[in-house]
Amino acid sequence: MSFSTVRPYFRNRFNTLGYNEWTDLFNTENIPENIIDRSYHINANDTAVAQTTHGCVEAKPNVITTLFFKGYRSPAETLDQIAVSIDNVLKEVLKPSTINAQTNGLRNVLIDRWTIRPIADTNDNTFVVEFYWIVQINIAI
Repeated sequence: MSFSTVRPYFRNRFNTLGYNEWTDLFNTENIPENIIDRSYHINANDTAVAQTTHGCVEAKPNVITTLFFKGYRSPAETLDQIAVSIDNVLKEVLKPSTINAQTNGLRNVLIDRWTIRPIADTNDNTFVVEFYWIVQINIAI
């Protein structure tokens, strides 16, 4: 079990849903206009250590996944489509059969919350959905 399994887990889930990854590690402000619709970004850079024993570190990475949606001419319709996308993301990421310590090293994945906002004050036709996840892993030492 390893911290290195966290990003691939989320990458596989979002790719399965047909999203395209924006791979810039920290900057989500500079996604090109031609690929921003239905793109995602993974931030798994903040981890809390829940417990350390002589043979194991129980870690809880806080993962933020960000989805981007273009509103085009009808932001209200896009917001309705986003609601469906949120349902699909929750079903795919939290599916018990994909959270399996034997195959991907994860003990559990929990949703903390999600937010929907415009990408910028000057651009309210492009939506950002941020999911805040808590992942549980054990790292053998």
